[in-house]
Amino acid sequence: MASKVRVYGKAQNRTALGIAHAYMVMYPKATLEDLRKAFPNELNPDKGTAEIFIPAEEKGTDANWDGYFKAEEELLTMGDGKKVSVVKMWTKPSFERMVEHAKLYDVEVAQFEAAEKGIGKKGGFRLEYLNGYVPPVPTKKKSLLWLWILLALLAAAAIAYFALSKPKVVEVEKVVEVEKVVEVEKEVIVHDTVYVQQLEEIEKNFNATQFAQGKADLNDEAKFVLHDLTKLMEKNPELKLKIVGHTSAEGDPAAHKLTIIITADAENRLPKIEIGTSESKFNMIQQKIRDDKARKRMEEIQAQVDAYAKQVFDEAEAAQEAARAELSFESIINNNGINLRESIKNIYSSEARSNKKLMETLNQYAGALNQGLYEERLYESFVQNLSKYNYLLPVEKELARINEVASKNAASIDITK
Repeated sequence: MASKVRVYGKAQNRTALGIAHAYMVMYPKATLEDLRKAFPNELNPDKGTAEIFIPAEEKGTDANWDGYFKAEEELLTMGDGKKVSVVKMWTKPSFERMVEHAKLYDVEVAQFEAAEKGIGKKGGFRLEYLNGYVPPVPTKKKSLLWLWILLALLAAAAIAYFALSKPKVVEVEKVVEVEKVVEVEKEVIVHDTVYVQQLEEIEKNFNATQFAQGKADLNDEAKFVLHDLTKLMEKNPELKLKIVGHTSAEGDPAAHKLTIIITADAENRLPKIEIGTSESKFNMIQQKIRDDKARKRMEEIQAQVDAYAKQVFDEAEAAQEAARAELSFESIINNNGINLRESIKNIYSSEARSNKKLMETLNQYAGALNQGLYEERLYESFVQNLSKYNYLLPVEKELARINEVASKNAASIDITK
């Protein structure tokens, strides 16, 4: 694309300044941010400052030197009216990057020359428009002064109106809503309490009655109580009846158990209680219950009786077997608490082991036990032969224990001898 602007400058930094001015001629609405994006800092890394472009009122550097173009004719005017300074330090590599980058915006650079010849003489550079290019003319913003004046007049008129007008007082009638309180008479229901008390009385009287021993029939007193319960349940059908039975604590436990088994159908022999049902219908229901359960009940009763009888027999036989085993010879030998092996071991592990004669004697008895001799037959000679070493505390302790056990279990020890 053909160039639109050519920059003539007297030096590298002046030409770079001219490139920035050429960009602003072509894009008069650009801001400082736009300018920095168009010519980023990477183009001039050795400029000695942080930014290529800074606001004119800033110094831009802490060093004691003038690092930016600050003359009025050198400043750039942004689209928002702000003034911007351009850095002065441009080395040859940085300047060449700037010239090459300017081509992106159709700006080219001529050879250095005296700037007095052409148009735009300022700051040591001049601009030439090429190929019929005509730069845009910045449009001035229309003044809004008339709008502000109009608003001010309207505000003043409103203030005057409210100031001169007498405010009208409007009286508002206060309406107070009174909540109507309705008293409701509390109704006390005593029905539940009454029949609960009746139930407690019936339960107390019925539990006070007793069955005749060995029978499942109720006495007359209990029947009268059940009659009262019937009447109460007729009036209160929501009531439910739970029947719980138990046996007497008298007599033989085995007999009680058999009684429970055999009289398991006593529930079907309860006295008739009419609750709105005719006697014939009640009897029919009872008979149906008996017919449905009779055969199965007899089989179950017989099975339970047989199982209980077998249990009693097995327990008796086991007890007899245990008694026989307790009296057998095998259960008595080496089982009377003499425990010669333990005594030999205790003496071996004590300070008495330094006595060689004692150790020889203990070895003899240990060998006899290993050959199967009963300790009931050995303990007396063991006590006699070790008595000569009774001055040794471990020996004295073990002999005293053996004598005590032998005295306590003398009868069973004598059997094994």
